[in-house]
Amino acid sequence: MIDHVQGINLSDLERIVSIEDGMTLTPELCFDFGLCTANQSVKILGHGVLTKKVHIDGIPTSTSATKKIIAAGGTITE
Repeated sequence: MIDHVQGINLSDLERIVSIEDGMTLTPELCFDFGLCTANQSVKILGHGVLTKKVHIDGIPTSTSATKKIIAAGGTITE
């Protein structure tokens, strides 16, 4: 059962050294990186700057996050 949606800002992603340029980020990896618990769904929010080309797979994104992810060369698949 899902408790609630955990917002993850782009600034949170930028701080994680393990996220490499070109990496595909999934809900499971968000859990592995400690960005959420197993009982949380996640949503990527647009606060902050993203300089890494990240591919988002299976995670909803806000409009501002979508623009910044695409501007950095990333893609989004929900």
